[in-house]
This record gives sequence, structure tokens and C-alpha cells, in this order.
Amino acid sequence: MNFSQLNNPQTNLTRPLGDQTTVIDLADRDEMDDALFPLTATQSWFTRTKQRRILPFTPVLQEFTSISALEFGKKIVFNIGSVNAGDLLFSVALQIQLGHWLPNDIVDKLQTNTLRYVDPTTAWYYANSLGSVIIQRAEFIIEDQVIETIDGDFSNIYSSLFHDLNMQFGIAYDAYGKVDIPSLINQPTTKVFPTSNGFITCILPFTFQRIRLQNGFPLISCREKTVRIEITLRPFSECVRIASGLRTSCDDTPLGKTFVFQPLSGPNISVTASSTIPAFADARLVTYGMMTDGKLRTALLKAPFERLFREIQAFQFSEPKKYVINTGPGMVRLQLPIEVNGPLEEIIWVIRRKAVSLNNEWTNYGSVLESEWSQDTPGKGMLTYGTLQVNGISLIESYGDYFRRSIAKDHKGGIVAYNSFIYGYSFAEEPGKHNPSGWINTSRTSDVRLRMDISPPNGSEDLEFEVLVYCISLNWIRFENGIANKLFNS
Repeated sequence: MNFSQLNNPQTNLTRPLGDQTTVIDLADRDEMDDALFPLTATQSWFTRTKQRRILPFTPVLQEFTSISALEFGKKIVFNIGSVNAGDLLFSVALQIQLGHWLPNDIVDKLQTNTLRYVDPTTAWYYANSLGSVIIQRAEFIIEDQVIETIDGDFSNIYSSLFHDLNMQFGIAYDAYGKVDIPSLINQPTTKVFPTSNGFITCILPFTFQRIRLQNGFPLISCREKTVRIEITLRPFSECVRIASGLRTSCDDTPLGKTFVFQPLSGPNISVTASSTIPAFADARLVTYGMMTDGKLRTALLKAPFERLFREIQAFQFSEPKKYVINTGPGMVRLQLPIEVNGPLEEIIWVIRRKAVSLNNEWTNYGSVLESEWSQDTPGKGMLTYGTLQVNGISLIESYGDYFRRSIAKDHKGGIVAYNSFIYGYSFAEEPGKHNPSGWINTSRTSDVRLRMDISPPNGSEDLEFEVLVYCISLNWIRFENGIANKLFNS
């Protein structure tokens, strides 16, 4: 090479000099290289080809504040637009920094273990799995049309059933503040808040979040300021628990009560809790979305199109004994009418004792309460036999454990979902995947019924129970001229 050419800007250096055009790999190749990047490959992932479709995306994380007061028992509203949240919306979560009913100095001493309760059974805490429990109702709304409605129970079921063990661990401990009953009974008094930092993250598993990065909701296809999320929070009295396991009433709270603490040295001290509900130190809605560009953005913005989505149809039977068709020794047979519409992909249900309200154990779907639990009497499932009927014909019937194993096996939840006493049956070959793989069209049926043989619990408290049923069905949304409507509303 003539180095004098480098000093001459007029010299044409548009192509490499010399005859050598082969790229030599100086590193030794191993079996992994041959598997991932074979020498005989005819296609490269390192260069762009004209045949491959490239969609440009830019991730966007945004925080939104509520246009209404953020308090226990109130409805909070968040307006979401594509200008801030992104063209495609993939995930939403409500993040709350909790306050406390005890003075801040007492809270700090409890967390540093320099102060402890004289009687630990009198200690009050936030409810187990507060991140899901606090959500009484959440609605995804466009204009005045409710696209989907979920609640805290479905959020808890979704997190236990649809996620693998690694993700469940993070959600339970860092987001919801959820532990099992033995850990709850032995909870240390230093754990003042459900999570280590005092923040809870309430995951809102709307349809676009249940299949991450594959089913984003096109905010850009809706007119600005027409998309909102309305969340109703549970009252404070339904979000606290006492260490003894039983409150004096369903309205009992730690507000205004006096607690006796023992410091590391010196006499015991008495502290009276605040008489007002603790305010949230901070609360916001966090969204994860994507900005698009090119032909995709133009199509989402201007072209009419329809999009498939999975809709949650929830049914709560708070008085299931109205549907009793037979009784026997230690058994109650129910026949519940499931008024579901559209292509039904899977049906999920749980059975919960009404006595959970005595200490706000809303995520306990077993037969034993916290106050009744022991190593000799662990919880068990209350469903002994179940039958799913369509038009009077039994599609599937089996023992209760089959429905626990079936739904847990079909999803990533595995043993966690099984031990949570979640029942269900899926008509899809691969439920939870982006592309539907099976369903039953309930719009062409006259009735769908869930027949169950339930073994009532033998606890010392209220033996009544309720049944929560969630049907995941297919529906479509049509977008045109900034307007979005569900194709099938009922």
C-alpha cells in the first residue's frame, strides 16, 4: 500500500486495496459455532436482506398519575395515550408505596429489630399477597366501552398459573408480597411491609399482557385521550390481618389500637396507632410500550383492521348452595350455570371459604384457614368430583385432583398452581400461546354447566364457601378511524 495516498484526500479509497478479500477467523471454532453459525449456511443474521421483513421498534417506559384521589376503597382513573405510552401497549402495572398506621420511628425500630412486640399475636400486618388483594376491580376502557374487566383473584390465579417458577418467585416476593401459610404464621415482626422496600406492584393482566411482546394493544389506532384504565381498590379493612389469625369482626383494623413494645434496654413502651387510614406515600401506573415507524405505523394509524384478543368472562357464585341438586354424607353436589359466550378456550375456577374474610386470606383456596393450619392438618382441595356439561352432555368428568393436574400441566405454573388449589380444563392444545389451538364455540350451545361434588371443610369457623369461575374466550376488536369496538359484546 502506498502510504502517500493517505495524505491525499483526492485519492479514491472506495474499495479495499489489494487482492485479499477473504475474512479469516483467527479464533478456533468449536461444536457450538458449527451448530449456530455453520460454514455451509446460505443465510446470515448479521446483514439485512431485502426478503426479510424488518419492523423498527423503540421501547418506552412511562409513568402516569391518577386524575382522582389515590386511597383505599376508592376508584382511581388513568388516561393513557399513544403520545406518551407508545404506539403499542404491552404491559401495565400499578405501583404503590405503602404508608403505615404506626409512627415512622416505631416502624424504623421494628425493621432494625431494636424493638419487638411484647405479645407477637397482637401484631397487625398488611394482608398476604397485598399486590393482588388490593385490586377489587380493574377495567380497560375505550371511549365508554369496557373492553375487559379483571379482579385481584384473577391476577393472583394468572400469576400462579401462567408464569414459570423463576418469574413466580419474583412476582410473589418483590411485587405482591405473597408467602405460603407456614411462612405467614412464622412471619418475623421485623417485616412491617409485605415487600422489603415497602412498594407493592399490582400486575394488571389484561389481554395484551398475558402474551407478552406478541399481543400489544395498538394505542395509536385509537383517538387520543379515549383509552383509560379504571381501578377500584379494596377498603382498608379488607387489606390487613392480625398475627393471631382471627379478627374480632370483619371491620376490625389496627387503627386507634394501643400496642406494647419491648426495646433492647429499658422499660416497655406503649404506642397508639393512628386513627386514620394511612395514606399512600406514592402511587403511579407504569406502562411498557413500543414506538413504531414506517409502513407498520402508517397501517396502524390509517388502515381499518380487526384483531383477535382473549377476553375474561368472570362468574362469582357467592351463594352456590342455591344450585344444590343432591347431598350426601360429607358431600354437596352443585350444578352451576356458566353463561359464557363465544369460542371458549379454557375454563378456570377456585373454591374459597367465606371464613377467609375473618383475617383477609383472599388468596387461600384451600380447606384450612391460617388459624386452623398445622403440620397434622394441612389444607386440601374441596372439590372431590367434577363434570363439565354442554347441552346436557358430559364433555369431561373426573376426580377433583384431575382438574388441578390438568390445568397446572397445560401451563407453566406447575406445582405452584397445583398447590394453590386452582382447577380448570383447557380445550386448546397449547393454551396461553399466541395462536389459538383449540376451543369450543359456546355461542352455538344452549347451556354450559359445571357440576361439582364438594366436600365441605371441617374447620371451626364459618363453613360456607363461594365459587369463582373465569372463562377465557376469543373475541375480536375492530379498529377504524380512531374508533375501536368489540365485534361481539354479549
